[in-house]
Amino acid sequence: MPRGATVVAAGRALLFLLSLTLSACSKDASASLTAITSWTGTVRLAGESWAADLVPTPYTRRTFEAAEEGIAEAGKDLAKADDLPRADRDALAKETGELRRAVAAAREAVAGKDRGALTSALARVADGERRLRARESGGGGGAGGR
Repeated sequence: MPRGATVVAAGRALLFLLSLTLSACSKDASASLTAITSWTGTVRLAGESWAADLVPTPYTRRTFEAAEEGIAEAGKDLAKADDLPRADRDALAKETGELRRAVAAAREAVAGKDRGALTSALARVADGERRLRARESGGGGGAGGR
């Protein structure tokens, strides 16, 4: 696939994930968790695409910046979620903070063109996403099964 077509395909995937995120804007914990996991998927896709030289650096950095903001916003919504006990909200706030730090590390790695650091940051993002998905499905408290 030519580079231009790959950028267009990645852009379409990003728009799809953004639409999922925007549709999840509520004070419901499940919707906020869905928004965060959508952003983490976007980060992983953009990072892997950049590492494979399929998307340009500025696009990837902007994507990571938007993800940091989206995760922060969904984290704020989680802090206000009426359907979660305080202890779960606190645990999710900690998890959300770690995800934002991992995305920031990925952004810095791309800015420095450091593929090794990006791989490490993306692994942290994937780990955080797995923990959130476990919460979503009821495995670790959180919004699942409520």
